[in-house]
Amino acid sequence: MAPHPELEEQTDESSARIKRIVDAIEDRADRAWLKQQLAYSHLPTFADRLNQLLDQAGVAFVPYHGSRRQLVKVIKDMRNMIAHTRDDLERDPSAMFRLASTLDLLLRIVLLREMGISDKFCDARVSCHPQWSYLRQVLPEVVPFIFTPDT
Repeated sequence: MAPHPELEEQTDESSARIKRIVDAIEDRADRAWLKQQLAYSHLPTFADRLNQLLDQAGVAFVPYHGSRRQLVKVIKDMRNMIAHTRDDLERDPSAMFRLASTLDLLLRIVLLREMGISDKFCDARVSCHPQWSYLRQVLPEVVPFIFTPDT
């Protein structure tokens, strides 16, 4: 079940827009292809969903990245590499493990925030936990590119 089922439904406005765009295509095969491509265009992208999670996590997650844009890009690329079984000669198992741990932490913080736990309490708990303290130390070394400032 989707976390926000209301977001999964296509609005009448979105359906009408897609129909108008698809109907404007003359070639039948192109029209069929475009209709398939636009079928889920109303849904948030993976990057949108990651940004929503980062918004929900609040200040407790800030020390685990410097560049939100880079973090989202790296996680999206890692997910695509795994989901689409792409070979990547640059694949670093240590970096992938640390990024997976970072996602684990992000989801834990979001769950705490969803339960009504304050930013201050989440930050305090994460800061004193040995696993997350260690992660905070090694991330800049293992995945330094997520700490470059956004421009």
